[in-house]
Amino acid sequence: MSFSALLVLVSVAAAGTTSDAYEALEAEIVAPDAVTAGELFELEVYGELVGGSDFSVFSYGVYQDATWAYDGDHMVVVASGELVEGSGFEWGAVFEAVYEVEAEEGEHTYTFVMGYRDGAHGWYDLAVDVDVSTSADCAADSSAVDALLDALDAVSDGGLLAPAGVRRHALTRWIVVIQSMIDAGETERALFAVNGDLRRRVAGLGEPSWITDDSSREAVLAEINALSACLAAQL
Repeated sequence: MSFSALLVLVSVAAAGTTSDAYEALEAEIVAPDAVTAGELFELEVYGELVGGSDFSVFSYGVYQDATWAYDGDHMVVVASGELVEGSGFEWGAVFEAVYEVEAEEGEHTYTFVMGYRDGAHGWYDLAVDVDVSTSADCAADSSAVDALLDALDAVSDGGLLAPAGVRRHALTRWIVVIQSMIDAGETERALFAVNGDLRRRVAGLGEPSWITDDSSREAVLAEINALSACLAAQL
C-alpha cells in the first residue's frame, strides 16, 4: 500500500463527496465510488478555518479505514486506522491536498480531520468520511468469473429435469464466452452480456427459475453482481 501527496488542488473524477461544517471549520473529502484494487486513485481533501488568517493555527489528518469518535470537546479520537498524512500544527486558514492512494480489494473508508488550534484552549475538530469500493481487475484476474462458475457448480443436480440441466450447461458455456470478451479487452460488451442475457438466464425472468433452491440462486446472483461491479469499475 502506498501514499503520496500533491499539495495542489486538482479536479478528481469522483462520485463520492462529503462535506460538513462545525463552528469556524469547514471540511470536504472527495474520492471515486469504485476503483480497481491495487491501482492508484486520487483522494482530494479541503479544509478551511472561516475568518482565519495566515497567523491562524490548525491541525489535519487523513486516514484510511479509521475507527473514530468525537469526545466531549468535539475533538476526534482515532481508535484504529492507517494514517495517510497529518500534522498537529500548521499556520494558515486553508488546507488543500490531493493524495494518490491505493487499496486492497474490498470496502474502504477515508477520513479527513481538521482541527482548530488557535490559542491555548477551546480547541475542536471536524471530520468527514467518504467510502470507496475496490474490486479486482477483471481483465487481469479471472477470480470473479471462477467464483461464478463455482457457485453454479454448487447448484444441486437433485430433482432437476433435463431442460434445467441443459440450461445450466448453456449458461456455463455463455460464461466462458464472457470470459473471452474480458480477455480480449471488450469490457463494455462483457458487462452488457452479464447484466443482460446472463442475469436473465439465472433469474428465469418470465418463467419459473431452473434453480429451485433459493440459497443456491442467491449465491449465483451474488457472484453475478460481483462480476458486474468488477467490470463496471474498469470503464
